Amino acid sequence: MDSFLFKNQLGKEIDQNHLQNKISIVSFFFARCHGICPNIIRNLKFVQSAYQKDNLVQIVSFSVTPDLDTPEELQKFADQRGIYITKWNLLTGDREKIFQIARNTFQADTNTTNKNPDKDFVHSEQIFLIDSNLNFRGIYNGNKGESVETLMKDIEILKQENQFKAGF
Repeated sequence: MDSFLFKNQLGKEIDQNHLQNKISIVSFFFARCHGICPNIIRNLKFVQSAYQKDNLVQIVSFSVTPDLDTPEELQKFADQRGIYITKWNLLTGDREKIFQIARNTFQADTNTTNKNPDKDFVHSEQIFLIDSNLNFRGIYNGNKGESVETLMKDIEILKQENQFKAGF
């Protein structure tokens, strides 16, 4: 995992260490999206609800329009959609760094040809499951409910692995 330092919807600084020792579901979105993002957010809210009281599981969503998605805008977005700060960090920061993480670490970009640096944009329906050691454990279609159900089954497998490790 590349190192990073971004701000969440409360303006608190969050870095890659925030993912350590947690099961993380990662997505890329933008608050003004009227395409795939609202459905992905709605599907991730099922994950938020299922693991609301589970401190091991968290959701981290990186804004791909950080120039528009300030911490204040992300807080409004979170309030409007019932996103809980205790479970879900919406991150904003340096655009190039976010795009680097999206493309190089996650390969999360549906536009892989005809890149225009002036209008360049990362957009993906993929969501990613990262284990407590920062290893990729799955890629899911966040736009499809059945894929998110599979994600939640895989979270349970990771939780069992963590319990097994803790026993030694």
